[in-house]
Amino acid sequence: MRTASSFRALRRSWGFHSTSRGSGRIFSNLVPAAKTAMRKARYGYLTHLSVQLSSPVVFLGHNFEDNVETVLMHFLRGSNLKGLSGIPEVRSGRLSRTDGTHNIHFVRPLLHTRREEIEGYLSALDLESREDSSNRENRYRRNWIRNQASSLHTGEL
Repeated sequence: MRTASSFRALRRSWGFHSTSRGSGRIFSNLVPAAKTAMRKARYGYLTHLSVQLSSPVVFLGHNFEDNVETVLMHFLRGSNLKGLSGIPEVRSGRLSRTDGTHNIHFVRPLLHTRREEIEGYLSALDLESREDSSNRENRYRRNWIRNQASSLHTGEL
């Protein structure tokens, strides 16, 4: 995958550890319960890596628009106040294993930063931004919300 390989090369040049496990389009049409299971599996994998690398902090790239999409999705399905509060900036947990207890913090430093700002910053550094082509497909609920909200923002709707 070009995006993953480009990212690996960039992070190596900066001396950062990163990893990716592609699920591919095979998981794009999952029912909500299966998507929840996949999200839990992703966080489980990140937790495993956190312990394996002795890194109690995992940085995630969620941004302002991701948060808005999440709140709108929750609103449309009739969520409670917790769901309407959006993505937490920090989610901390504790993992108990035979080798001890591990505190893990998932941190989203870009949660209040608009995607446009992030892309502008990358451009100023002469870095290329990447977007999964499936993000433009309105057949997925989150994408439909993203693309319609974008239309509202730009006045096209």
